[in-house]
Amino acid sequence: PASDQFNIEFLGDKQKDVTVEVYNMVGELVKSISSVGLTSHINIDMTDETTGVYIINIKTAQETFTKKLSLVK
Repeated sequence: PASDQFNIEFLGDKQKDVTVEVYNMVGELVKSISSVGLTSHINIDMTDETTGVYIINIKTAQETFTKKLSLVK
């Protein structure tokens, strides 16, 4: 579970052009963060969101990952 923020860290090589999208359980996009260029991590601030379950889509040039996040305040 996360409270106000969470970090996504890329192990190994840095990733290029990463997009992270956060959806609530209704399917509404609540956050979208894009990083252009090489990066080793992305920080997502969820202080303005309510307690609940969110779906995280992480898109890189090579892959797309989908994860579930529990936000507890």
